[in-house]
Amino acid sequence: MMPQTLKLLFQHFLKKSVFILLLFGLTSFGQETFKIGFYNVENFFDAQDDPKTFDEEYTPKGRHRWKPQHVAQKTQQLATVIHALAERRTDGFPVLLGLAEVENFAVLRQLVRHPLLRVAGYEIIHFDSPDRRGIDVALLYQPAFFAPIKIKKAPLLLKNPKTQNRLYTRDMLLVTGMLFDQEVTVSVNHWSSRRGGKSKSAPLRQKAAQQQLRLMDSLYRLDNNAKIIVMGDFNDNPSDLSLKRLQQKDDFYTAFKPPLQSFLRKTQKRIWKSRL
Repeated sequence: MMPQTLKLLFQHFLKKSVFILLLFGLTSFGQETFKIGFYNVENFFDAQDDPKTFDEEYTPKGRHRWKPQHVAQKTQQLATVIHALAERRTDGFPVLLGLAEVENFAVLRQLVRHPLLRVAGYEIIHFDSPDRRGIDVALLYQPAFFAPIKIKKAPLLLKNPKTQNRLYTRDMLLVTGMLFDQEVTVSVNHWSSRRGGKSKSAPLRQKAAQQQLRLMDSLYRLDNNAKIIVMGDFNDNPSDLSLKRLQQKDDFYTAFKPPLQSFLRKTQKRIWKSRL
């Protein structure tokens, strides 16, 4: 049963069939809110060498001299930030929280079991991806509000523009479930960086946008009224071609548009203070 304080907000959200969460931030409608967030946690590695990936920088003998105490410190910092999103209320945590740059399930488990986050009761959805560094996306969810029905990963098929060899990068994570009493599909993304320059790398992000659109179209073929939340670190701005393509959909709502900009700025300012 959806709490009355959330019901009208959720109905407002459902007027749009596509919701695009572009920033590390929260989704809020009106004065009473339920929250959806995305957070690039940046190099959340354990301290063990994985022979299948290039994670040597984050090992005790690697460039960063990454040891268990550093993992513990990183976990503490991330938990502090996420806890700040709850605004000092045990029921204020994001119902859904997408993450990027996590190495594996083990570091996620350590995070959700941290004393600051234990009260949130987060469950984890995660797949290992073929990224060369071994970093993946994931989704944390509160089972009291979201019940997964279908989970899958969608490989992002990119090619090196010069060699035409495949570029192994983060998979897209697709999770369909019941958010309160409505079926919603969440797509968690981490698109190619701007390494080598924005213009040279832009075609990779545009390809990712095309694949995201194909995934969305496949959902619409099954249900013309499908509700989709697209979140992630897109490494582009709303004015760039990749994200403009996503916004070509008739019914979409983006957290980058007013009145949420001021909310996001205030939230980020409060979060950064919590990290100091």
